[in-house]
Amino acid sequence: MKIINREPINNLMYDTCDKTLLVITPDFPDEKNRYIGSIYVKDQVENLKSFFKKIVVICPVLVSFKMMPNDRYCTDYQYDNVSVYYPRCFFIPRLIPLIGYKRKLDFDLRFRAVMKCIQKYKINFDLVHAHFTLPSAYCAYMLKEKYHVPYVITANEDSGWLQEEIDLKDPRIENAWIHADQIMTINRQEIPKLTVYNTHTRSVPYGFILKYTPLDMHACRDLLNAPQTAKIVFTFGILQKRKGLEYLIEAMDIIRKTRDDVQCYIGGKSEYEKSYENFIRQRVIELHLEDRVHFLGFMNSTDIPVRLSA
Repeated sequence: MKIINREPINNLMYDTCDKTLLVITPDFPDEKNRYIGSIYVKDQVENLKSFFKKIVVICPVLVSFKMMPNDRYCTDYQYDNVSVYYPRCFFIPRLIPLIGYKRKLDFDLRFRAVMKCIQKYKINFDLVHAHFTLPSAYCAYMLKEKYHVPYVITANEDSGWLQEEIDLKDPRIENAWIHADQIMTINRQEIPKLTVYNTHTRSVPYGFILKYTPLDMHACRDLLNAPQTAKIVFTFGILQKRKGLEYLIEAMDIIRKTRDDVQCYIGGKSEYEKSYENFIRQRVIELHLEDRVHFLGFMNSTDIPVRLSA
């Protein structure tokens, strides 16, 4: 067993039971989980709430005149000692290919929205936890400059996204990393990239919560009308090009030439890349795989354990 050195996080080891944690995140599920962006952040808050006097979540939402699901569903709510706010503002989502990523930062008003929310509701806080570098960690850096409170970052970015941020050499990004009191990254391989900016960088892999305990496979297959004897490939998440789902579909075309007991289920839907979802659906039709590849559409968090177990 590896013994972890429980050193203070940049001298921030203190009792949190009388503290307020401010969480800044670009996505957060609505009260009924109809919108489930970054559901893992909400799951983490659920497990952190007993350690703090109060947790405040601020998630700036793009004004879309109710066209986007987060704008349509996300309204402020409270539960237990957690308050969730969704200030509306303008920004250009990273995945919309209109202009370059660096240029999009010049039009990003999410920090202003966070500040207005803090002032409007007179939010006091002792520690900031930023999920993702942009916009959250940049907002946290600016809050530290103004209110002199420490902040930590969970860099949820995948490797390609993180490298894209590094290559921008943008002071807004670099200052967010440099002045953080702690950076946490999921992938250990990213530590050398981030320690260039901040030596207080640690790998903290995702854990799991008990609702994902395995269930009986056969009972779950009965519930979902899935073949009991089939070999099932299951994937779920936002449908976007970088995940390469067309290769999975083409692999199913190769597999079916040697065996007929393999079924593929794809859960989730696109957010900003509807053309990609249309493309992979069309690919299934072109390869005559309608009886082998099945699209499940949007999945609630309660659906996922059953699908995984099946």
